[in-house]
Amino acid sequence: MADEITVTNNENPTINLEITTYTNEVDVNLVQSKGDKGDTGNTGPVYDWIGTLAEYTAGRTAGTITDTMVCYITDDASVGVAWGEMAGTLSNQTDLQSALDLKVDKITGKNLSANDLTDTLKSNYDTAYTNNHTHSNKTALDNVSGTNTGDQDLSGYATTISLSSHASNTSNPHSVTATQVGAPTISNGTTAPTSTPAKVGDIYIDTTNTKFYVAKGSSSNSDWVKQNGSYTLQTQSTSSGPADATTYFIGSAAMSLTSTASVRRIYIPRSGTITYCKGAFLNGSVGTSENSSLYIRVNATTDYLVSSTIDNSSYYAPFENSGLNIPVSAGDYIEIKWITPTWATNPTGVSSSSVICVDL
Repeated sequence: MADEITVTNNENPTINLEITTYTNEVDVNLVQSKGDKGDTGNTGPVYDWIGTLAEYTAGRTAGTITDTMVCYITDDASVGVAWGEMAGTLSNQTDLQSALDLKVDKITGKNLSANDLTDTLKSNYDTAYTNNHTHSNKTALDNVSGTNTGDQDLSGYATTISLSSHASNTSNPHSVTATQVGAPTISNGTTAPTSTPAKVGDIYIDTTNTKFYVAKGSSSNSDWVKQNGSYTLQTQSTSSGPADATTYFIGSAAMSLTSTASVRRIYIPRSGTITYCKGAFLNGSVGTSENSSLYIRVNATTDYLVSSTIDNSSYYAPFENSGLNIPVSAGDYIEIKWITPTWATNPTGVSSSSVICVDL
């Protein structure tokens, strides 16, 4: 029987081909129909052609579609093979293969989406996670929650302005004491210090005599050391035989004793205070133990006692006074004034030397 083509509607033409004989061969575009398509004259299988009309015509010309098949040709999606049914081999399903080539493999536990995380970014994230910051207050920071929206109470925290102001404050805002930082204690008085220093390094100022002292220890008041500077003057006399109850004057020149005042002058080069005198008489021949007295005389008018207990009954007869306070001015002159006793036995071959300290 010749091919019969009928059009069921203008939009979806259905082409009915009635073929006199049939076999069980099926082309790639032929699928056995679920029904007989109304072709009651045939008892064999009925096939739907799911290709285009042009493909069918080409198939007929090439001999791949023969008179042994009964076919219905349609381009209506509602007619023919149902979704999921295939005819022929997999390699013939070109549309399906193209769709499969575009698919993304499903990975267990992951959604199918674009992965824009580069290897470099992932490495950076991994490093940041490994090197996450830890410190002693981490627990406190971990307990902080919420977002600073500007309404948190920050009244208990210092502002940048207050911190800057505090840092530049030089008026001791914390009331730190000298003891707390180990600084020396500074005290003052109208005389030289008489108390024992509290600790090494303490400072004392004599406001009357404009002197200051620094403590070298903390055992007694002798640990105070005057720091204003000083200089020394020296006296000496050569071997002489002193007479009983006589006043002698001694100066800086190596000369014998003289009973004449103002001829053994020692001039004061800088104003200051005589605070110390120490010396001794050397007896070539000792005398008896009657005591003699020694003074520092200033400008031939004022005498200041150094010692009244000088004993010439031994070869070495010392004298010393560290508590002197004799003011002198530049241009003044001094002498050593020695008053002898009435000895039972007079010493002979007597010489002397001394040193006088003037504090500035």
